Amino acid sequence: MKHDEPFRKICAISRAYCECPRTAVLLRPTDMPDDLILQAKAREAIQNGKLPMRSPDSTMGGPGCGEACAICGETLRRTQMELEAEFRQDGEIPELHKYHLHPRCFAAWEFERSKGGDASPVVQVQD
Repeated sequence: MKHDEPFRKICAISRAYCECPRTAVLLRPTDMPDDLILQAKAREAIQNGKLPMRSPDSTMGGPGCGEACAICGETLRRTQMELEAEFRQDGEIPELHKYHLHPRCFAAWEFERSKGGDASPVVQVQD
């Protein structure tokens, strides 16, 4: 077994959460807020109209672009993976809205959207 094979396995299993340790730092639990806080922030973003409740028209992934995450507000660094959710808006002047998210933030948003607006316990989010 090559010495970097375990790293390749880690990357294959958790590609949505990290890049290969040979080129980037693995995300650790301390790098991002915990899931309950992300879910609360996603719920707040939906309720405030900052993020849509519907499924994106398309979703793409790649290295971070330097924009702020639409959920947590942290910068999506080039060493991190990001997901870009696109929404087309038809009308007199068609528009394309793009939202940049960390994979864990995207998952929290998907979770909140799947609940369909059900009432959830309130979690105080401190910035």
